[in-house]
Amino acid sequence: PPGAFLSVTGTSGAGINLPIPRVGDFYAVRNGTTGTALVYSVGASINGTTGTTAITITATGTVTAGFACSTAGAWRVWPSAT
Repeated sequence: PPGAFLSVTGTSGAGINLPIPRVGDFYAVRNGTTGTALVYSVGASINGTTGTTAITITATGTVTAGFACSTAGAWRVWPSAT
């Protein structure tokens, strides 16, 4: 299954759109911006919410979040990004 380590760069509010996941997919996303990084997955869900609503990863504290799929079309995130 696909998996990758992604680093978001740019100004605060920069973001990425993860693909619609298949079971076993995993991505680690690191915030390399000066502020918040946004993660979307249009057409999927993230933690039970529509993927058009961004998950925010801050530039301080835990700057990396893992996105994993155990149910087709649904990402789960840890640690708990918001």
